[in-house]
Amino acid sequence: MITELSLSQFSQVKHITDAYRNIEVKAVVSGMNPGRIYVDDADNIKAALIWIHGQSGYQLVGDAESEPFRSELRTYMQTHILPELMALQMTEVEIGVADDRWQNVLEHMAGPSELNYDTQHVFMMHVEDDRTASDTCNTPSGVPILPAEGTRVLPIEKALLQQSVLNNLSFVTDKIRHFWGKVDAFFRAWFRLCVGS
Repeated sequence: MITELSLSQFSQVKHITDAYRNIEVKAVVSGMNPGRIYVDDADNIKAALIWIHGQSGYQLVGDAESEPFRSELRTYMQTHILPELMALQMTEVEIGVADDRWQNVLEHMAGPSELNYDTQHVFMMHVEDDRTASDTCNTPSGVPILPAEGTRVLPIEKALLQQSVLNNLSFVTDKIRHFWGKVDAFFRAWFRLCVGS
């Protein structure tokens, strides 16, 4: 039976999400970013539908053959999730999947609704670069990050937002509020960087 987990239960899906590269999913599961998690069976979790607040979308993770998701997800969406989306005036929603194994689940869940497909392109910064160590910035865990030519990576600290040294301060604070709800919640996150020119 499909169940929504409470925030204190989010870590119960970590065994599924650890295998995924999607950083937004991991941020929700860790409690760093706001979201919601619906699972196929609270006693034996094999699949999850994860609401990523900042993206205003979902991600399906885990076993695409999960029987509760294959048979119950459409009804659950119609009775529990769609009314909430409509209250937010959302007439369409993005649902991401890791691979084509979820195709049957998506089609069943959508029913007569139209499905549109797209590909997400994720750009990664690589540390193989000819710039010197003085050009790098490190994450809190010590991973070096080299900015693209003509850009710089800055840690986002409260002082940076208070000093108004950013040309687009309102854009940055709006994005922080969108993804984390409040600026204070953002500062509880351990990984805060911005890229600028």
